[in-house]
Order: sequence, then C-alpha cells, then structure tokens
Amino acid sequence: PVLDSITNNNDQFRTIDDIRLRLIDEHHIEQIRIEAALTLTQGLPLIKQYELAKSFLNQIQQEQAL
Repeated sequence: PVLDSITNNNDQFRTIDDIRLRLIDEHHIEQIRIEAALTLTQGLPLIKQYELAKSFLNQIQQEQAL
C-alpha cells in the first residue's frame, strides 16, 4: 500500500526540488539531513531517490527518539 501511494505520486516528481519539498513537508528534521539523504541517493531515478531518502530520514528519526 505504501509503495502504491508513492508510485501514484510519481508524476509529482519532475525535479530534485520536488523531492526536497516533499521530504521537508513529511519530515520535521534538519535541512542538512535532508540534503545529505539527497546527496547519498544522487543519480538514481527520482522515485527511487525519494524512497531511499525517505527511508533514511525515517531511520534517523527513530534513532533520535531512542
């Protein structure tokens, strides 16, 4: 189901800025961490870049909560 909703939103990712704005909206986390996630996933297809960056940011938030 989560992958379906991401795939359905694929047309919204036309640029890296689209991904950046979505991640900022979804994660209340420091901008530098979002930039780091985007740097680590640079060069991948946009939907894959979004999925991996989101996963990374979720993991960071979980670790910070411990």
